[in-house]
Amino acid sequence: MKTLKYWHFLFIQLLASLLFILPFKSFSQEYAIPDTYLIKDICHCDIDLDGDYDLILSSNSYALPDSLFIFLNDGIGYLTKISLCRSNGIFVQCGLINDDNYPDIITSDADNILFMQNNGDTTFGEEVILAPTYGGRVIEYITDMDGDSLNDLVYTYSAYYCKWGILKNEGNLQFTDHVIFDDGMGGNLFPRIGSLNDDSLPDACLSYLPTGIHTLMNNGNLTFDTSLLCTNKASPRICKLNLTPPDDILIFSHNTDELILYENLGNNVFMNRNTLPLIDALSSTDIADLNNDGYDDYSFALCLWSGCTDSIYISINDHNWTFYKPQQYYVGPMELFRTGTADLNGDNFSDIIMYGYSPRNAFKILWNDGFGSFSYENPVGINERLNQSTKLKISLKPNPFSTFSLITIKSTINSELKIVINDLYGRPIKEFNAGKIKINEPIEIKWDGRGFSDQEIPKGIYLLIVSDNQHNTHTQKIIKY
Repeated sequence: MKTLKYWHFLFIQLLASLLFILPFKSFSQEYAIPDTYLIKDICHCDIDLDGDYDLILSSNSYALPDSLFIFLNDGIGYLTKISLCRSNGIFVQCGLINDDNYPDIITSDADNILFMQNNGDTTFGEEVILAPTYGGRVIEYITDMDGDSLNDLVYTYSAYYCKWGILKNEGNLQFTDHVIFDDGMGGNLFPRIGSLNDDSLPDACLSYLPTGIHTLMNNGNLTFDTSLLCTNKASPRICKLNLTPPDDILIFSHNTDELILYENLGNNVFMNRNTLPLIDALSSTDIADLNNDGYDDYSFALCLWSGCTDSIYISINDHNWTFYKPQQYYVGPMELFRTGTADLNGDNFSDIIMYGYSPRNAFKILWNDGFGSFSYENPVGINERLNQSTKLKISLKPNPFSTFSLITIKSTINSELKIVINDLYGRPIKEFNAGKIKINEPIEIKWDGRGFSDQEIPKGIYLLIVSDNQHNTHTQKIIKY
């Protein structure tokens, strides 16, 4: 008996060792970067044009040169790190700058704003100086501000300058500086860019001006018609608070613990639709449509410095100019807390990337399950990479779908099929009696998004499981929105 226990103990030890030695893919809730001590900024874009969002991080280290890190996405949320040992400053942005189709990188060193050309093979050219930083100029947006089909660079300052402007893209990596606002008094200024009228030009909304919050309607020649929205000195966001264009404005007023909602009535007319209490909230995060209902939602943290709560709070728009009670999600000991949103696993729902907590050299992804909740387990990664049978071929068109999806199944053997649709908890919500299938003679099944008893199922991610009487199985995600 002692001998059996001894060998059992050795087996457990060996298995534990293999888990650390053998390579495997997992969906960790935290991505640590040991070769840096601080993540300064994160942006996302499809850097390799494979159809999914990748992450680009700006960081610095006491021991190593400042570096950029690219996390390439495999399409379902598994991220592979690529290090670029480049000098960089406090920001990183990506977007189309030159005349190819690959998103380039804009960052900085201590003195200059830098351009890095995307070569299209996950390598990048050397830094090209575009403009001086003047001690703290930060690129906030890469977008075409004047309608000439070239993306311009919208900047502000990280230091104490009440100033913002646009580096106009003249082509061939030549940029001219257009200062839009400079009162010479100092103080932070954060321009928000979005669509506030019916034309195609990006407009702006500004905070922390001496008189309050202003809207700036774009004239198309890098000039703006400025109007006072309200006297609050707070942080505005341009977003969709109803289904009627153009965009509306949400004001996150941590000075008065209020969330102020303005409806855009057109012709630069805004109406205050509601003012909501926002108890103890200090830092708002990204505004995004988190459940694909056409209405933007928001999230916030309770403070910016250490010793505070360790959670992020997410509040969903209720379609009636208010929001549901915030959901609380654990993050970790927070310091400077920032977020971004992007669909990282291809399920058509925006996930939340969080950084600026403790440890400073890590970031987390809060996965959106499409049912109005979030978790640290990637729902698409679960069951998505099982060993699929080569004898069964499945196509889903369209996927994601809103009204119906056509399921086409082909087999390389004669067999009888069983077709089940499960939710992410493994519970069957629909079964189809497909019967027999002949070699290379496809069958088609139309699913209208209804479950048992012909009941409409909620929007979200489901698993289509096809198996035959020869023990062949194929699993594929199917998304209803």
